[in-house]
Amino acid sequence: MTFIDNIIRYLTQNGMVDPKLLFEALFTDQHDQGLLGVFDTAASQRIVKIFAGGE
Repeated sequence: MTFIDNIIRYLTQNGMVDPKLLFEALFTDQHDQGLLGVFDTAASQRIVKIFAGGE
């Protein structure tokens, strides 16, 4: 999946992903809502929590 590939590529280059970026350019290329357009609400919340350091 391209969205996941973008996350992996971003992590490799930058070491971390600010959860806000998941709703901005690069991550909105696959869907205009970014993370929420690719995953359901529960999965999106979990992903944001992980990148925010909550898990």
